[in-house]
Amino acid sequence: MIWFVLICLLSGLLGGMGMGGGTAFIPLVTQAFGVEQHLAQWLNLVAFVPMALISLIVHAKNKLLDGKSFWLLVVPAVITAAISGWFSPRVKSRTLTVCYGVFLILLGIVFTVTTVAKMIRDKRKNTPREPPDEIETILSRYKENS
Repeated sequence: MIWFVLICLLSGLLGGMGMGGGTAFIPLVTQAFGVEQHLAQWLNLVAFVPMALISLIVHAKNKLLDGKSFWLLVVPAVITAAISGWFSPRVKSRTLTVCYGVFLILLGIVFTVTTVAKMIRDKRKNTPREPPDEIETILSRYKENS
């Protein structure tokens, strides 16, 4: 029971930061407790609603919400959630588990590649450049006087 509580705490922490608590919750409860994928998804959704409301309140108080983007995010999300909510029960639990695993692997690859690419770009931006002419003039005068 303590492990389940710890998994829920981790999921709540990730969900509160907007990083998707279900990303950790679903694989952990399916693997650690042998919970079927459908039940794990249901448990995640039940936990998600209050976490999302609390997170939205906190983010709104901290002025981190963009009202202009609200409908651009919500409308497609609601439509796709309704479609997948209808589709999910018609798929075998094992198939959902494999699909979710593949999704997590692809997500990990994308995050890794984009992060490494950003690190390379940032490093290139911070490479030393040639000093401006004024500095060269000052250095040459200094060398002459030494």
